[in-house]
Amino acid sequence: MARGKLSSSTMWRWIRSLRDGDSLDRLRLASGVLLLAFVSVHLANHAVGVLSLGRAERWGHFLTDLWTETPLYWLLGAAIVLHPLTALWTVARRRRLLRLSLRQSAQILLGLSIPFFLAEHLVAGLWFTRLGEPDLETSYPLVSVVAWVLAPQKAVWLGLGLCVVWLHGVIGFYQWVGHRPSFQRWQRWWFALALLVPSWALAGFLAMGSEAQGMVVTAGVGERILAEAHLTPEMGMAIGGAGEALVRYHLLLLALLFGGRWLRLWWLARVPGPKLYYRDRHVLSLAPGATVLETVLGAHIAHASVCGGRGRCSVCRVRVGKGGEHLPPPTWAESQVLGRIAAPEEVRLACQLRPERDLEVFPLLPPSATAADGYAGSGKGDGREIELVVLFADLRGFTRFSEEKLPFDVVFVLNRYFNTMGKAIAEAGGHLDKFIGDGVMALFGVDSGPEAGAREAIVAARLMVSGLDALNRGLAEALAEPLRMGIGIHGGEAIVGEMGYESVRHLTALGDTVNIASRLEGLTKELGVEVVISDIVARWAGLDERRFPLREVAVRGRSQGLVVCAVLQAGELPDFRGDRSSGGVSRPGSGAVVARRS
Repeated sequence: MARGKLSSSTMWRWIRSLRDGDSLDRLRLASGVLLLAFVSVHLANHAVGVLSLGRAERWGHFLTDLWTETPLYWLLGAAIVLHPLTALWTVARRRRLLRLSLRQSAQILLGLSIPFFLAEHLVAGLWFTRLGEPDLETSYPLVSVVAWVLAPQKAVWLGLGLCVVWLHGVIGFYQWVGHRPSFQRWQRWWFALALLVPSWALAGFLAMGSEAQGMVVTAGVGERILAEAHLTPEMGMAIGGAGEALVRYHLLLLALLFGGRWLRLWWLARVPGPKLYYRDRHVLSLAPGATVLETVLGAHIAHASVCGGRGRCSVCRVRVGKGGEHLPPPTWAESQVLGRIAAPEEVRLACQLRPERDLEVFPLLPPSATAADGYAGSGKGDGREIELVVLFADLRGFTRFSEEKLPFDVVFVLNRYFNTMGKAIAEAGGHLDKFIGDGVMALFGVDSGPEAGAREAIVAARLMVSGLDALNRGLAEALAEPLRMGIGIHGGEAIVGEMGYESVRHLTALGDTVNIASRLEGLTKELGVEVVISDIVARWAGLDERRFPLREVAVRGRSQGLVVCAVLQAGELPDFRGDRSSGGVSRPGSGAVVARRS
């Protein structure tokens, strides 16, 4: 009984996913990957023809058996049927085809043109050899003689078809994985491979054609090849006729598809659709069945999109407002992407949303966002309120230094200083927020949590002061006196997200926690210490109050005082890098620091 219920619910989810296009997208992707694998192996076999026609034939027997004498044969046959059908359905479902990207348009046009180049080749290779005429045996010598000797125009069409199929597959592969960091790290090698494979295949095809022409010169060789293949003139005409028929059926299918699509859009346009409220500035009409991304781009409004609306890159994500409660739950594909970036419930993919009621959305990434932005920060750039640790640091007396030195010297010293501070923060595990004049703001615990962030901030303070000491030694001749710095560290709740304009955006934090950290940095000068740490950070890090005593101080802008730990020298703070599991307890032997009191 339970099994029946489970089966029914599973079937219902599957039917619903077909309606949403989710399962069809997965079928199209899976069949496309299988076809690309077959084409890659087939072209690699062509490339062997550079060595000789005989070697290409021997490799061809092995690879043919791999595809035809195993279950892969039936999977390949299913892929040949499913991939074009699901692809055509995807094209038919699109609301707009005239505003696609160049890559998308090229992929669609190349895919639609494949039958014009390879219909006869497909018929000869698949139908007559497996289902229609089992006595007919194809081989590289046969194809080379037919294409390069008996009908040279076929060689041109086959060569063009090779390029068309490969380009279509490569674009599809890029649309699938091009946004992934793992692909981008090896992007140049992938592009090199994408150029080399068809180049080698064409070179092998030309070499085999040249060898075939030489073989025909020898009396009787051409006739013997045709006889061994059991290819009669009648069979050749039948293959050509079947190829022409396939092209005609393809044209008829395209006419029906696009004609039906036009009628559907014309009918739907008569029905008033809901409204899309976009970015508080635009009110757009939603055509029935249209996605948010299609609607926005159709209105000539720039919106981030990398994967072509396939729900893979997450760059088009939006935050839904009013009307979001009426949206259906995410499909399987959308859930996978949203889960990857740890997106909250109110974040959805614009390319997957097909609202049926009025909806308010706000884009979360600028139109210039790249594929890397779809992964950056695992969604933390979308904005959230978390507990974290904020560190502020500032140079002492640098204003006087900048007035006494040439601009070149000032920029040189500042760049060295920024480089040193940035490395120290990164080594400690923090996030460099920004440089403010000669000051530094850094965030800790954004991903690791406040306790780990407190320890990371303390380690960063040690490394920053240590790095500044090394910088002073290296610039001793250029500095009248050593550079000094003060560091303030505070923790608490803050709003964290990517903020800015267009491409000038970065992860930052807002709130009282940030302001207090800045005030604590200013207190270091008044107290004559290098570091001032708030009591909450000291507690999170597990600092020993007997060695790092606390006191209450007045903080500018606050009616109440704040309990802090004032540390004379940052180097006397515990180094948690070698004792991550200690929970922040300082190790024996580290110097105790008594806060200097006013």
